[in-house]
Amino acid sequence: MSKILLVDAGLAAGWRRAEPDLDQLDEVVAAARELVDDTVVLADASLKWSLPESQQERFEEYRGTAAVLCAPGGTKGGHHAFLATAAGAAAAKGKDVWVLSALDLGEGPWRTALLRRPDGHWSIELQ
Repeated sequence: MSKILLVDAGLAAGWRRAEPDLDQLDEVVAAARELVDDTVVLADASLKWSLPESQQERFEEYRGTAAVLCAPGGTKGGHHAFLATAAGAAAAKGKDVWVLSALDLGEGPWRTALLRRPDGHWSIELQ
């Protein structure tokens, strides 16, 4: 069974930071892709407004190129439901689904990945 890792951009960009940062997001995603080729980044579209103004256009570029996927406006249940639905859809296609997020997605056909930074290097643990 092939693995897929869904990365919550809000967690990856904002882990232990006062404000989110796309450079950190890029570092976390690179570490994730070293572990799992099929890595997909999902974000709440409102993340844009939490970023420094100098990074907001770059976030829109990520959205425009599908480097980051956001729930369509008005999605019932918002980002939580979008992430859980994506995980469920991947599982239904036979994927071994891992989710890197601090959100409580409830019960589902996925497992939680852990983000760590020992010795200044990003580490994603699939337990």
